[in-house]
Amino acid sequence: MSRARMNDAPLYHRLLRLRHYRPGTLMTTVLFEGSIAVATVLALAEILNWWGVLAIPLAVAAMVKFNDLVLDLARRPPRRPRPATSYAGRRPRRPAASRRPASR
Repeated sequence: MSRARMNDAPLYHRLLRLRHYRPGTLMTTVLFEGSIAVATVLALAEILNWWGVLAIPLAVAAMVKFNDLVLDLARRPPRRPRPATSYAGRRPRRPAASRRPASR
């Protein structure tokens, strides 16, 4: 990705180094700030421990990055098998002659 295009990307895209998945502005807000807000509310309601305020946004970011990696694999062209090497023009190998003298 070019530097100019990377600098124009939102902070969330740059932090996760997203290459293929491009959520819009609303989706980026929901994913990033929304996950922090939900985790904070759950922690204030004592439903979630305070370490969850960090764990939930990190888990959401990991899922977004995983989605980006899956898109990367899906967009790659399929690998073609290498063509078999041609033996045209080559002499076939002869078995090595035995070095033992012929028995009488």
